[in-house]
Amino acid sequence: MPNTFAIRGQAAELRWGYHPAATLGAWSLDAMTRTFTASMLTVDDFKVSQRPLDVVTPNGWRWRIDTLQIVDGALTATLCPQRDAHGTQPVCSA
Repeated sequence: MPNTFAIRGQAAELRWGYHPAATLGAWSLDAMTRTFTASMLTVDDFKVSQRPLDVVTPNGWRWRIDTLQIVDGALTATLCPQRDAHGTQPVCSA
């Protein structure tokens, strides 16, 4: 079975451009599958429905969201691959 690598935090935010779309509580990112999960503290329904959305952490990490699902105050998202060393952004479906 392959090793898994998870990144965890206590706070993050969903942003549509520079607009806050939701504040997130405890979150986790499975680096192998690029699956991001978090509890939602506040949400702006209109802004969360816009694209593209990014997850932003207090230390400045930013990931583009590819797919998003919100059920009962819990967010599950698939994140786009990160940019490569030359700044090329892989294409996501969003």
